[in-house]
Amino acid sequence: MNTLHTLLLVLLVSGHTFAQPVLHTFERVRLTDIYYSEGVNAADIDNDGHVDAIYGPFWFAGPEFKVKHLIYKAFPQPREAYANHFFAWTYDFDGDGWTDVLTAGFPGTPAIVYQNPGKEGHAAPWPKHQVFDWVSNESPHFTNLVEKDKPVLVCTRDGYFGYAEPSWNRPLEEWSFYPISERIAPEKFGHGLGVGDVNGDGRQDVLFKDGWFEQPEDLTQGHWTLHKAVFAPRGGAEMFAYDVDGDGDNDVITSLAAHEFGLSWHEQTPYGFKEHLIMGDRAAQNRYGVVFSELHSVQLADMDGDGLQDIVTGKTYWSHHKKSPLWDTGAVVYWFKLVRGKEGVDWVPMKADEGR
Repeated sequence: MNTLHTLLLVLLVSGHTFAQPVLHTFERVRLTDIYYSEGVNAADIDNDGHVDAIYGPFWFAGPEFKVKHLIYKAFPQPREAYANHFFAWTYDFDGDGWTDVLTAGFPGTPAIVYQNPGKEGHAAPWPKHQVFDWVSNESPHFTNLVEKDKPVLVCTRDGYFGYAEPSWNRPLEEWSFYPISERIAPEKFGHGLGVGDVNGDGRQDVLFKDGWFEQPEDLTQGHWTLHKAVFAPRGGAEMFAYDVDGDGDNDVITSLAAHEFGLSWHEQTPYGFKEHLIMGDRAAQNRYGVVFSELHSVQLADMDGDGLQDIVTGKTYWSHHKKSPLWDTGAVVYWFKLVRGKEGVDWVPMKADEGR
């Protein structure tokens, strides 16, 4: 599970030459030392022009993040167990100009929309709407998949890959689930899931550890075409289709095992996908000697403004309690800068934070 108790703000980002990384400065802003959730998010909740942080049952008012406001009533979670709140996504579902919060908890539990009551209602818990009864996979996405301007919840349910979508004239009522696969997904858990245009046809596809599902032109045709590929042995976190090497087609980026080791990009070639290991299970497998475990969350972001997407990930602390290798080494946050040079692709690791 992915536990983050800090919000990292970029204060200074500067360039570097190939294979000669320079230091970047980050400031850790503590939200709380109480364990409520496995994940965080950010959005302008109070419409004051500042981004706020959302963590479990609270949102913390930016830009200082010192004042917290209640979204729903909750109890601190035991560190020795898993939280009942995993994910939070933000969207104005009812179109009233105020950002609402969509949450998902332990795999196999419902998705909830907490309806932003507006400034006058922020002193009390927000109205709660259960919109979907069963969200599985530990890396669901709330993103545009089948429409360019309307997000859906990409997840698994009852062993099917698919997506949950509201009726947009009644977005706070029960959503419908559209399976895109045969019953080949884990019933509840499962690691590794992504959305991206793999084949360059302009339509978003769905990635998982064993391949990708091609979105058809006609969504009424039923299951999407499965293209098998070996992206990860056990599955890691969020997966991405991105043109890493700049050759015009999209490659695949993924961590390899959420509770063990590994980070790779898979080069798309005419003969299939070719894996390039970025970081393995020992220092010798990374050209900079970096190794850490439990890459349970991965994101892409242009961290230094050079127009290329970098990888942001890290190691959680106690994500699988004492069951994972290096469980007791403390958390780290890294970003890997994408560099394209004459020698090919390089991912230069930059440590942003560490500690328990």
